[in-house]
Amino acid sequence: MRFLALFCLFTITSVLAQTDLDQRLHGYIKTFNLSPMTPPSPINKKLFLLGRDFFFEKNLSGNKNISCAECHHPTTMTMDGLPLSVGEGSVGIETTSGGRQQKSGKIIARNSPALFNLHNVPVLFWDGRVQLNVATGIFTTPSALPEIFGPVLKNALAAQALFPMANHDEMRGQPGANEIADATSDQEAWSLLFKRVIAIPEYKKALEELFPDEELSLAHVARAIAHFEEEAFYAADTNYDRYLKGDLKAMSEIQKIGMDVFFDKGKCGECHKGEHLSDFSFHNIGVPQIGPGKLNRDDFGRFEQDPIPENFYSFKVPGLRNSALTAPYMHDGAFKTLAQVIEHYDDVELSLNEYVLVNNYKNYFERLGAARSDTNVTKLINLSSKLTRKLNFEETEEKALVEFIRGALTERRFLDAEINTDYITSFRIQLKEEGYQKILAALPVTSETQESTHYYYDVRTDEGYRLRELETPVKIFFTQTSSGTTLTYRKQLFKTSGSVAGVIANGTFEDQEVTNLESTAAAHLAAYNNDFFNRLYTYNNSTTSEDIPAMEKEIMKQDVLGMNEIWHSHPFKKLENISDDMNIPMDKLFFAPTSTNTKIENTWTEVINGVSVKAVLQKSSIRTETGSVVTTWSIEYVMDKVTKKNLPSLLENWLKKLVDIGLVPVDAQGTSPSPSKLTDKVLQDIL
Repeated sequence: MRFLALFCLFTITSVLAQTDLDQRLHGYIKTFNLSPMTPPSPINKKLFLLGRDFFFEKNLSGNKNISCAECHHPTTMTMDGLPLSVGEGSVGIETTSGGRQQKSGKIIARNSPALFNLHNVPVLFWDGRVQLNVATGIFTTPSALPEIFGPVLKNALAAQALFPMANHDEMRGQPGANEIADATSDQEAWSLLFKRVIAIPEYKKALEELFPDEELSLAHVARAIAHFEEEAFYAADTNYDRYLKGDLKAMSEIQKIGMDVFFDKGKCGECHKGEHLSDFSFHNIGVPQIGPGKLNRDDFGRFEQDPIPENFYSFKVPGLRNSALTAPYMHDGAFKTLAQVIEHYDDVELSLNEYVLVNNYKNYFERLGAARSDTNVTKLINLSSKLTRKLNFEETEEKALVEFIRGALTERRFLDAEINTDYITSFRIQLKEEGYQKILAALPVTSETQESTHYYYDVRTDEGYRLRELETPVKIFFTQTSSGTTLTYRKQLFKTSGSVAGVIANGTFEDQEVTNLESTAAAHLAAYNNDFFNRLYTYNNSTTSEDIPAMEKEIMKQDVLGMNEIWHSHPFKKLENISDDMNIPMDKLFFAPTSTNTKIENTWTEVINGVSVKAVLQKSSIRTETGSVVTTWSIEYVMDKVTKKNLPSLLENWLKKLVDIGLVPVDAQGTSPSPSKLTDKVLQDIL
């Protein structure tokens, strides 16, 4: 039936619109049972929010120092960016160039896999040690599940969530360190962990409401985590999925060529097939072994779970959507780029025998060491029968393959500079005053000038800084102009862009002007805000606030409390979804003032390459922790309906316009510092 549905989908589209290449791809769709990703079941909002809390909950680890999020953080594409994960006792996530640091943790034998689209995957872990037989509902797991767990778990993703908690190196801790680590079995450890959870009143109440009349256990916690993961990390709006649904223009020509190479010359469809582009089988593909391995710097993979010859050095075939975002690759993270992966498949024997680990990771205090090579002969003898040892790709074929995986199989909102038309992207150059004056003198007669003051607040909790952020940090700000006051709710989206050739590509934000703010409330907020920052910046030591007199600090505290009283008295309307986003009652939300910014903006609209572009020339006065006011200048172009295809020419023609009015490189400068560091410290002190 699925073949028939897909065939009808494609035949509805005009046959004349199909090229020979499209017709070949249509053949692969039928041969390899390809289909768009099935979405997860409808969201249960309460279960989702509870699962999100458990996902970030460190009480689920023996030493209360690690959660699921440390190795699968949303801001790092649901993994940690390292070839091999580091377990409990390690610190940080991959949010900066420093990344997650080993500290006292152990190096885990395998790469931390991403969590995208696992809602209907029956086989989990690199060696498949957690499986669900969909027909019988029976789980296969490394240690027996208590009888009451099975009916609760529902899917393999929920069962999988239990086992990092039971692993000594990952979350449980070493024997002697805590009562969970000293448990005599996984089952006892799960029971002790659940006693911790149910002792927290908020969790006890939520579980009892969600699962009335059930015997509660850690299986219910795992089920909540799985529901959060399957809903939050469903990401399958790709050019490839749109193509499968009948949009023949969704993939570019080079992406189509890459798909052709993938299924024809590359023979990738032997294993990467079906809905997930994986049949979830196990194969030895000759991957170099780095790191500690499971035993003596070696890893037999599936063979440890099912010791038959064909499983020797075999690992699970992963799904491929969003894989371009989740380097490094393979079970041990041996390859850092997609190009290296393709080169490996191009000549497996050469890749294995000549592999050199570029060990430039500063995240480990132990060196990963050179790749083990004495097992190469054994690996090559036992290579999967489905693997072609030498493909002899041409360079153009390799590039097309990379573009198919990167461009066609990546969620559209994650693609750098490939903007979904639902969003707006902007490009800005920070200027010196000389550059600002040059552009100001050349403004078109249609430009408009407006002065405004922006008052920014982070949304936190009344306990201060306990906020468990997901992928959407929340900020609100109100803007005062001559025409009135507006209130804006901002959620930062899952991934932000980087910089391109010195031009700053802003992060992508979802802004909603949710309501007008009453003039009286705005005036009171502005007065409190200005008084708070005037006092804060009077004491301009950025490392300590000890010199702030007690009386001054008390006044600042009253300012903050006064601001919060106004926020809580305001009819929030759509802002109630802040409460939903954080799973925190509205009356517990805390609005922390972070900065004020007075701007003079000159705006106009012009058409570049047929695209309507809003230009903003801005002079901005920002208070800093030094107590002074720093003035910055910038020009920004705000563009809607931008695609990867038309972005380069838009940017080039925009820059040419600036050069034509006399702008030179020395007219640009870097970005000014943020004032939030001192603000945060003072708020922590006075609350």
